[in-house]
Amino acid sequence: MVSMMALIAAGLLQDGPFGDCHALMEIDGKTVSAPAPWLADAIAAGALPKADAGQIGGVVCARDSIVPLADDEAVLSRLALPLYINAGGRVGALEASGGQLSFRVIEGQLSPEERPAVMTFLNTAQNAGQGEAVPDRP
Repeated sequence: MVSMMALIAAGLLQDGPFGDCHALMEIDGKTVSAPAPWLADAIAAGALPKADAGQIGGVVCARDSIVPLADDEAVLSRLALPLYINAGGRVGALEASGGQLSFRVIEGQLSPEERPAVMTFLNTAQNAGQGEAVPDRP
C-alpha cells in the first residue's frame, strides 16, 4: 500500500494543472508518480493497462478543489483503486471498504463550505451505486 505521508514528503503530490492525474506505483520498493493518460480509457474498460496493473496502488489528481467530482467514484468502482485529490497542498483520499465509500483528509482540513459538498458527493455516489458494490482493494 502506498504511504501518503511518504508521497507528501517525497514531493510527489505537487499541484499541477486542473485535472492533472497520475498513477501511484511501487517500483523497486519506491513510490513513484507517473502520468496516466490512459485513465479515462481504463475506467471505461474497467481494467488497468496490463503492463502496469500489479504496480499501481492508486491515482492522484491535482485540482483546484479537494471536493470529489461526480465521476471520481468510477476510479473505485471500475478499477478498485483509491483516488487521492491534491488541492493546493491539502490532500484527500476517496476510498472504499466493505462496499462503502469514504473520504478522509490526509493533509490540511475541509472548509465549512466543503464539508456538506463532500457529504453530498458521498451520498449521491453511494446511492447511484446501489446494487453495484464498490470493490475493496485486493
